[in-house]
Amino acid sequence: MFDWLSLKGVGSATEAGQYYAEIGAPADFNAWKAAYFNSGTEVVAKYYNAGDLGFGRNMHCKQQANGDVACYVANHGVGAASPVNASL
Repeated sequence: MFDWLSLKGVGSATEAGQYYAEIGAPADFNAWKAAYFNSGTEVVAKYYNAGDLGFGRNMHCKQQANGDVACYVANHGVGAASPVNASL
């Protein structure tokens, strides 16, 4: 296995693809969600952060059978992560 943590600086899209392939990461968000949010109970927190972020968040987390926790967040509203610039 390649020692990815030994690399310094900004990588390329090709390097990112090689890294994700090597660790067996799902190909996209839908595949990731199917792998880690396929059954069971997830915890959801919805909140608005007016102080420093200036937008709302919808956070989802789920504990796996082995104890690992997977989470994702969707940002809503104005600011850097507004619906126009939405991020997951």
